[in-house]
Amino acid sequence: IKAEEQYPKDKLVEIEGILAELAKQKSAADAANLAAAQKEEKYKQAIILADKAFTAQSFETAKLKYNEALGIKPVEQYPKDKIDEIEILLANLAKKSAADAAKFAAAQKEESYNRAIKLGDKALTSKSYETAKAQYNEALGIKPGEQYPKDKIAEIDGLLAADAAKLAANQKDERYNQAIKLGDKAFIANSFDDARAQYNEALAVKPTEQYPKDKLAEIDAALAKRSAEDALAAESERKKRDYFNALIAE
Repeated sequence: IKAEEQYPKDKLVEIEGILAELAKQKSAADAANLAAAQKEEKYKQAIILADKAFTAQSFETAKLKYNEALGIKPVEQYPKDKIDEIEILLANLAKKSAADAAKFAAAQKEESYNRAIKLGDKALTSKSYETAKAQYNEALGIKPGEQYPKDKIAEIDGLLAADAAKLAANQKDERYNQAIKLGDKAFIANSFDDARAQYNEALAVKPTEQYPKDKLAEIDAALAKRSAEDALAAESERKKRDYFNALIAE
């Protein structure tokens, strides 16, 4: 109508400014609403995953997700309560795990001890004394306070000592009998020096035996008799020689 009028022009500019401001405010509000909606969605998603992990007793994963939810909405109480609950559950589980570990270790210790005792008893029954002793010592290493393996080791030591004494006695008998056998053989062959050496060896092995003493006495008597006979023979030979010489001189 009046194209040259300034007033409507100014009002139009003012309206454009107002519309621009309104558009700006609407965009900011929409952006804020969108951010809030996204924030809420992220929070809910973290809570859903946390609850799921909690139900599956994946407590560390659940705790991580509840903390993630708290990072999104720090003022929310629910994730805080769930984290506290998880802390209590984890502490209880740690105690239970420690108890279970101790129980398991005790069971393994008992099993190892019983296995060593069983092997020791089996070896002892079959007279494998050194093997049995090693197993009983292993059992003592596992449970030092047990008396049974100590008693069995003492029993084995006694058996080993008895066997050693028996072996020594058998070896002693063998040496003695061998010396007597060789002495008798030499005595029958009139090899009195050899016989004397063997009978003395037999006496060195068994000093209380009478037989070698008697045979030594027989050797002394035989040698004395032989010496006397040799002396008589020599005297007879001397007299014969003297008589012969006298006859020749006559």
